[in-house]
Amino acid sequence: MKLLGLVALLSLAALTAQARPVRSGKVEAELVSGSRSVRFGETVTVALRMKIDATWHSYWLNPGEAGASIKVVWNLPEGFKAGALQFPVPHRFAGSGLVGFGYENEVFLFTDIVVPQELTAKTVTLKASVSWLVCDPSQCFPGRTSLSLTLPLMNEAPKANSWSKKLIEARKLIPREVPGAKVNIARDKEDWVITLQLPKEWQGFPSNPQFFPENRNFADLGAEAQFKDTEGGFEIRVAVSPEVEELKNPGRFVFAGMKRPLWFSATAPVVKKQ
Repeated sequence: MKLLGLVALLSLAALTAQARPVRSGKVEAELVSGSRSVRFGETVTVALRMKIDATWHSYWLNPGEAGASIKVVWNLPEGFKAGALQFPVPHRFAGSGLVGFGYENEVFLFTDIVVPQELTAKTVTLKASVSWLVCDPSQCFPGRTSLSLTLPLMNEAPKANSWSKKLIEARKLIPREVPGAKVNIARDKEDWVITLQLPKEWQGFPSNPQFFPENRNFADLGAEAQFKDTEGGFEIRVAVSPEVEELKNPGRFVFAGMKRPLWFSATAPVVKKQ
């Protein structure tokens, strides 16, 4: 009986082990989860971990004036449903006369996957095709790889594993919507003026405010955004993009530098040329 118990424990440990990282060009990539198992009828969060070589960077949803965003295409068992890829707040890069938004070193991008209620399998294998572009100051290389992660299916609350604490911290970099926030975008000649009114618990001007528009046709990235503290919120002034006529509304943007980066959505007034 003791031997059977030991075999069962070893089998479970093998199933809950994360897949080994895959090296592709300048990037080491893998799928990781902070849970030892998956529970029927609930949601499991899986992260794409990318470890990027020194001096290189990848790209955010809006890569900026050049580049290409990280993409993940899921191949899941029947009944499983993947949500949108969740990007952490990026960094601003400026080099060779171009401005870009993206990531250096290690980055985690999250996906919430809904698990069906009725399953007979004992394990689930989650597969994804991942593609990206990485650049250094003088050159760029595309990358692509296939990744998978196998986890046990159990009808009990999942327990944390060795990735849990790191993923909890990494998820704090994912921008969140703020209920009750009021956003307005107005045009002042060649500038956008964005005013934010925030609930009291979110008020307080950050020491290092940052602005990242999701739509690359919103702002002229050659000029950095200007910030002003206002009563109950902030004002952001940023130059209008030369491609503003291609802007799709409503637009979304990230305001970072606070205890948690924030997503906002608003409609920008765009005047089409006659």
